[in-house]
Amino acid sequence: MSKRIKIGILCIMKYCLIFPGIILMCAVSFADSNSDADAFKEMLSSTPHVREIVFAVAYGQDPTSVAYYCGACFGSNFYIRRFLSNEDVSIPLSPTNQMGFPLFVGKDGREYWEISGMSIYRTSASTNVPPVIEGELALLNSALSFGVSGVIPGTIHWDENSFYAKRNDMHLTSVKERTIINGVVQVKNQDLSMVNGELMISNGIPVRISREFGIDVWYQYPTNRSLPAGVPSTITIAPRGSSPSQYSQMFSILKYVQDDNLGEDYFKPERHIAPQFVGIYEQTNLSGPIVAIRDNTLSIANAQVRSIQTHRAVQRQIVLLLISICLVAPLAIGIMIKKNKNRNSQTRRKQQK
Repeated sequence: MSKRIKIGILCIMKYCLIFPGIILMCAVSFADSNSDADAFKEMLSSTPHVREIVFAVAYGQDPTSVAYYCGACFGSNFYIRRFLSNEDVSIPLSPTNQMGFPLFVGKDGREYWEISGMSIYRTSASTNVPPVIEGELALLNSALSFGVSGVIPGTIHWDENSFYAKRNDMHLTSVKERTIINGVVQVKNQDLSMVNGELMISNGIPVRISREFGIDVWYQYPTNRSLPAGVPSTITIAPRGSSPSQYSQMFSILKYVQDDNLGEDYFKPERHIAPQFVGIYEQTNLSGPIVAIRDNTLSIANAQVRSIQTHRAVQRQIVLLLISICLVAPLAIGIMIKKNKNRNSQTRRKQQK
């Protein structure tokens, strides 16, 4: 074999080794660059299986308006709790570890529930969402939908980078749109039953969603982060034409943990309270009267409280009685002394006569 042929064979072998490597590197690079955008779109179109989400919400560039929330969602089951920044939400609630902010609601199976103090209030999920839960569920849905409010998480449909979804807020169905054409006022109904928008991507990373009613949703993805692919760390909602710094609402996602094996038991409210302090009340609605109690631990505690209150009430009555005696006794003694003097004087007069 000639030297020239050997060199040709070596060159072919060299390029056969190098080119696949280059192609593989490009493919990996391309996949990495699109992982956030692809994961983002996949999350918005799939039912969320979220074991834990922790996020902060700020309104109107007011640093004092920041509120912290933790929650979870699996299908229609969910919970959301508002907490103070110095609280440890992993510790079960107890008399020595009570909620700093009294707002903790959720749904497990066929029941909505609310935790108040050490008590759990329930109502059937066959009715409409109770008002005390509706607003918090909408906030959780907005966080899980990455700022696309008004939709049920996982119901967004994509067509390339355009999307649409059925609006979940049934309070808004249509509005009358008035236009003036050649001096004539024309009125037509504008359909509000659908949510739609367009996703803008830069270098494989979601940058902004432009949606109906002139609303922009901006996203930030820091280089160093602990969140899963596709989950933005910051979501800002602002009027179109303004910068993200001029937001009307901002979400900061601090923790996001997915789990495909969550059952209904995970969403039962009892697991958030130390077992010896669980009191469960059955109610027709979450703001109505208590119907029944099911747990003697809380009954005993309440009985002890009532006993203490009764004892203190008796003490107060005794004190009031003693004060009354102290005030009335001198007057009564004075009256008795005066009567005795009158009797004695009358007796002396009779004797003198």
